[in-house]
Amino acid sequence: VEGKDGEGKTRPGFFRGVGTVVTKFLAFMRPDIAVFGQKDFQQTVLVRRLIDEFFPSTQLVVHPTVRESDGLAFASRNARLSQEERARAPLVYRLLLAVRSAVLAGQRDAETLRQVGFEFGKQHGLLVDYLTLADLLTGVEVKGVLPQDRKHALAIGVALSQGGTRLVDNLVLEDPLDPAVSL
Repeated sequence: VEGKDGEGKTRPGFFRGVGTVVTKFLAFMRPDIAVFGQKDFQQTVLVRRLIDEFFPSTQLVVHPTVRESDGLAFASRNARLSQEERARAPLVYRLLLAVRSAVLAGQRDAETLRQVGFEFGKQHGLLVDYLTLADLLTGVEVKGVLPQDRKHALAIGVALSQGGTRLVDNLVLEDPLDPAVSL
């Protein structure tokens, strides 16, 4: 995750810090279960690796993103948004939904899907820092065409700033070709 795509690329050293804090917490607490939110899916990739390698007796539970009624993902940093910024913040989720809609319409090219997100951002005055399509469990970004036979769900991840507040969100994108999985 560190330094490759998304947060790791745009915020060098960020995941090293997350890894250090989480490792110390898990080593000290030795929990049976650790619950992390899906909102920061790239962090859950790192935590999953740490638990698998160093804390195999700890079960990782990834809780689905909790959203406000307008779609904005709950986050403590939302309190820092001005009234105007807060009114525009749900556009982050709408950007993710626009990319998902393109997939549902049959678009499979990852770069084209990223451009859908960037174009949505541009049309709505959002300066998108990154938009990634990545394997939900490994964090590996998809290049080229979305694989038909992928083993895991994908996540569409996005980050941008509203004023001085960084907003990070993602949407789990299940395989639309699997009738047992609904989007």
